Amino acid sequence: MTEKYRKVAYYPGCALEGTGHAYNRSTKEVGKALGLELVELENWNCCGAMEVKNVDPKLQTFLSARNLKIAEDMGFDTVMAPCNGCYHNLKKAEYDLSHDASSRETVAKLAAKSGDQPYEAGNVETIHALDWIRDAIGTDELRKRVKNSLNGLKIANYYGCMYTRPRHIFPEKDKGPGSESTSKPHFMDDLLAAAGAENVEFPLKTACCGGAHTLSDSDTSTRLVLNILTTAEACGAEVIATECPPATPGWRCIRSAPKRCWARKPTSRSCISRNCWAWRWACPRARWASTRTSPNRATCSRPRGWVDEHLAGNRRSHRGHARCGFCLGQRHGAQHLAACR
Repeated sequence: MTEKYRKVAYYPGCALEGTGHAYNRSTKEVGKALGLELVELENWNCCGAMEVKNVDPKLQTFLSARNLKIAEDMGFDTVMAPCNGCYHNLKKAEYDLSHDASSRETVAKLAAKSGDQPYEAGNVETIHALDWIRDAIGTDELRKRVKNSLNGLKIANYYGCMYTRPRHIFPEKDKGPGSESTSKPHFMDDLLAAAGAENVEFPLKTACCGGAHTLSDSDTSTRLVLNILTTAEACGAEVIATECPPATPGWRCIRSAPKRCWARKPTSRSCISRNCWAWRWACPRARWASTRTSPNRATCSRPRGWVDEHLAGNRRSHRGHARCGFCLGQRHGAQHLAACR
C-alpha cells in the first residue's frame, strides 16, 4: 500500500466516453468508495488508439505524449489510464521518446505546429487501473472494505493482448514477487479474489479477441471471441471479467454473428462481459453504473486542422478509421464509422 497513488491524474480516453461509459463511471465510483482521488486531464485528446497508430505511428506518439505533458503541467507525476489501449499507447510513447531520436524530433515538430510544448520522457509515470487499486489500497485492505461480496461467482479474468505486450514497453513488470507478470498476469485475479470471487484457471487470459477488427473483419473477430468464450465456459466460468474496452464490442456483437463463424453459441453466462473488474463489489452505485445506459454523445473533439493535413500528407488508406480515432463521442460503431468515411 502506498500514498503515491492516492491522488493521480485520470485519462479516460475515447472508449470510456463512448462504448465503455460503464467502465468510466464505475472506475470513478470505486475510487470514491475507496477514498482515492482522480483528477481528469484538462483538454485531453485521443491517444491515437489503433486507428492512428496504423496510419502514422509517430503521430500516435505525439498524441499520447501531449496527454502526458498535460498531466505534467497540472502538477502530476502519475497518470492512470483504465483502458488497455490508452495504457498501452501512453507507455509506448514514453518508450519511443526515451529510445528513438526520430520520434523525439517528430513530436517536437508537431508540438510546435500545434502550439504545444513537447513532452520530455521520464517526467510522468503511466499506470493502469489495476496498478492503481492494488498499490494504493492493497488486497488485504480491499478485503476489509468489500460491501457486495462476489462469493460463489466463478470468474475467468481476461486481460487482453495490450495489457502486457510488447514486453519491452513495460519495464516495471516481471520484477519478481509483488510485480505484475507479462506471461501470466494476476493483478485482476488478486483483486477479485479479495472481493470473494473464485478465479478459474483460464489459459486465454492474454489472447487477442480481434477487438480492433470488429468492424473491418467481423468474421475473424467473431472466431477469436468465440474461442475465448467457449474456453472460459469449458473452464467452468460463469462470467468473464475484463478491463479492456476495445474487447467489449466483440462480446456484445456475438449474438448476431453469422452462423458460418461458429459451431455453437456459448450457453452459460460466460458470454456476458462485465467490462469492469470492480463492477459489483465496491458499492451499489458502482453496480448501478455498470448497467445504466448513458445518453448518446454526438459531440466531436477532433484536434485542429493540422492533424487532418498531416494525415492527408501520408496518402494512406483507411482514412475513415484514422478520423474515427479523434471522435470522443462515439455512437454505435458501424454507423459512426460509416459517417466518418
